[in-house]
Amino acid sequence: LRATVDEDREHDIAINLRDGNAMALTATPFRQERRTYLLIHLMARSDASGSSHFALDRQVMEIVEQMPDAFVLTTPDRNVLATNAAFLDLLNIDSGRVTEGTTCDHWFERPGVDCNVLIANVEEHGLVRRFATMLRSRFGRVESVEIAATRIPHRDSHVLGFLIRPLAAPAGTSMGEETALTR
Repeated sequence: LRATVDEDREHDIAINLRDGNAMALTATPFRQERRTYLLIHLMARSDASGSSHFALDRQVMEIVEQMPDAFVLTTPDRNVLATNAAFLDLLNIDSGRVTEGTTCDHWFERPGVDCNVLIANVEEHGLVRRFATMLRSRFGRVESVEIAATRIPHRDSHVLGFLIRPLAAPAGTSMGEETALTR
């Protein structure tokens, strides 16, 4: 648990109880009133292995976490399995636990259009490159992005991987700068 606080990131810990039961403990750090606290999620390991959570190899997830571009992994029905820190930063989300199990539709500026088109093309062609769209952050800020997506075989089905990159601002403006209209 000390590593969770020191590294300021979530950790999963396997626990074997004296009675022989196996537990999975997830510790997620958060700050409040200038102090660091841990949110502890404890569940029977048999429940954890049967869940829809996509277990990524620890080394692979550490690499994904360090990527400068946002990354999201979803089920075919759009349920979020994993994200990285760049994605959380892009959409102003506090913790990956907030995103897991939710659908990715609500982050799109036009959820009924862009998300459907993107997913349909990934499913049909296996991958999509340079898909331009807009995502809405947790606080309503709209960000123009480019998405590369792929379909990845997994067990009896597949998962969808999305790499999301903010688009550069037009020359002469800065990202997030408001444009005032003159009269």
